[in-house]
Formats: sequence, C-alpha cells, structure tokens
Amino acid sequence: MKKPAPKRSLHNSEKIILISVRGTQELLADTARDLDARQVPYEGKGQAHRGFYGGFLAVKPFVERYIETFYTGEQTLIICGHSLGGAIALLLAEWLRCLPFGPDVVLYTYGAPRAGDRAFVQAAQPLTHHRIVNHDDPIPALPLPWMDAEWKLALSGTALLFSSPVVGIVLLLAGLVNLHGDPYEHHGEQQHFMPRKPGGGSEAAILWQPGCALIDEQTCARYVGEITLDGDMPKRIPLAGSHHSSDSGYARAALTTLLRWHDSVEKRAGALFTDSEIRDIYAQVRSVQQLLESWQPRSFNEFRWEVRRSGDMRFYGKSDLELRAIYADALQKGERLRDEQEQALSRAQQRLLAQAERLVTPHSVFGEHAERADVAELVAQWRALKENQAAERLAGVNAKTLPSYA
Repeated sequence: MKKPAPKRSLHNSEKIILISVRGTQELLADTARDLDARQVPYEGKGQAHRGFYGGFLAVKPFVERYIETFYTGEQTLIICGHSLGGAIALLLAEWLRCLPFGPDVVLYTYGAPRAGDRAFVQAAQPLTHHRIVNHDDPIPALPLPWMDAEWKLALSGTALLFSSPVVGIVLLLAGLVNLHGDPYEHHGEQQHFMPRKPGGGSEAAILWQPGCALIDEQTCARYVGEITLDGDMPKRIPLAGSHHSSDSGYARAALTTLLRWHDSVEKRAGALFTDSEIRDIYAQVRSVQQLLESWQPRSFNEFRWEVRRSGDMRFYGKSDLELRAIYADALQKGERLRDEQEQALSRAQQRLLAQAERLVTPHSVFGEHAERADVAELVAQWRALKENQAAERLAGVNAKTLPSYA
C-alpha cells in the first residue's frame, strides 16, 4: 500500500482512528477458529495461529480500504479487541505498523489468547501493545500447549504433577512449565486486574503490573495443570465465563478503576492505592510465596509409584530408565522455575510499593478533557446514574464531592 494523499477526515477527531475487532460471537464458526491452532507463516515474520490468521485475512481488505480513505498521515491508529478479537487485533496492528508510510499504531487487547510464536513476538517488539488481563480469566492460556499440529504432550510439565503431594503448587508449576515451553508466546506489556481479596470479583479489582508469572498467569497455569492432570486435553476448552466477559469482567473492572482513580484525585491527593489495598494485595503475593515454598519434590521411587498408581497413559510402557530421565528433566525445569519465580515474587512486592508512589492526576482520569470547563457538571451527571452509584459502592468508593478541577 502506498501512502495515501491527504484527504479531509470524516472522523470527529483529527487525532485518532479507532479500529475495534469483536470477540467470539458466532459460536460454531468462532469456536472452530479459536481451536484451529496449527501454525502458518505470518507475513514473513514467524508463525501465527492459523485460525486467528484467517480472521486477520478476513478483516484486512476492509481495513486497507478504510485507511486509504480516511488516513491523513497525522492520526494515531488505535487498534483494540477482546478475546478472539484481541488475537486478530494483534496480527492486524503489526501489519499496519509495518506499512511503508509508517503509521503510529497503539494496540489494546483484553483477555486475548496467544496468536504467534517466539519469532513473531520478537519481530513485533516495536509495536506498542497494552495487554490487559483479568485475574481469573483462563482464555489467555489458549492455545493450550498440546493444540499445535501434532498435539504434543509436554512430559516435563506433566511429570511435575506427580512431583509433590501439595496439589496447588504442582498445578502452578506444571502449568507454567507447559505454557512457557509451548511454541506460542504472548506479546505486549501486561496490565493486570487483580481482585483485592482471593476469589473477589471484577467490581473490586485493582489495576497494576506484578511482572511475575505466578501472579500474572496464575489462573492460566492452574487451568493448564488441571487439564493435564485430568488427561482430557482436547475436550475442556474455556470459551466463556464471568471473568472473561467483556461486560461483567473487563468493562466492570475498568469502571472500578476509573471510579477509584477519580476518588484518588478527590480524596487522597492522587495516591494510586489506599493503605488497605496495599495490604490486601501484598497478602496475596505473600500467600503465593508460601505456596511456592511448599514444593518439596518426592524421590524418584515415590514418583514412579504415583505414576504407576495413576494409570496415566502418557507414561504407559515407559521403562524405569525413561521415567528417571523424564523426572530428572522435570525437576530441573521445576527448580529453575521456582528460583526464577522466588525472585519475581520479591520484585512484585517491590513493584507494588513503587506503584503505590505513583500519583493519579486529573489527566490520568479524563485525558485532554480534564481541562474542560464543564467537566464537573458532566461527572456529576454521570455519577448520578443508578448503575454508577451501585458500582461506586461495590468498588468501595462513596465520594460525595464534585471535582474541584474545572
């Protein structure tokens, strides 16, 4: 595509063009696309998930015509997508970024599965990608580690499931080993919606960046571990759920964040977290640390007995020598992962305290509209809505004052 000649924009803003890609909607067709995890070449840069690449090819002609018609060379292209739409949006945004006239592209994804392999992810590093994940959303675990062309079984991760009687930690370790050893990888900088309390909902979530796989990928790892343990890899694929929902999950968590940030500006001089929120999140990080410390591997003889007792067909016919090699490899990967995550958990605690020092400003909440003369009136009308008042109560926000910045 050649750089189009400047044209009069038909958009309300001369600054941005927003392209949104919908998520899973037509159940049969979209589910087939989600599960078609064979890898195909992506525009000469690594491999992409075949189903998501097909979705990209379907939207590409429309976007190409749209850009040729409306792009002036001055706007920022904002691409966004939820779930399946997030995976397609990533492939679309990377294609747009590489166009000859070099448009400024920013990508936002919500609950998106992995769309490409390591070569693709590395080639796409220059793409600005804000990847937002809800804490209890399992969809970012897709494609599952055995959904590639040969339905590979990652025996190292599977063997870890029999490495300790403490089920919680082996699910996490096994899931992470299998996820991180898979051909698919995530792209972008992850922002994490984390509930204040274990098992809490999106309406009380806090947005932060733990930078630690045992927190960032906790639900995904547990899910992968549970499916591996059950041995029903192809059958149980999560395509829905309240934490994955764009409405009850991501939109609700985003509304909570907006309300909390507004409350921060009004009441806490811009402090991002309250003291109680810091304590709540810190306690969850500490509980994960304690769980990690609970991993005490069995001896090989105990492992062999557990494997034989389980009747797991993945180990059927393996000699003791083969089992010993598999278990040694599993322990090596598990110990390396434990060491890495111990350090990452320590950094997550430091990051929490450092992020608590970040100040929220009116611009953080309203962007360029913070300077509008009528912002106080508009916010008062918005907060008067019954739904938003209910959301304030759920978020622990009960502000009575109007914005003082007008």
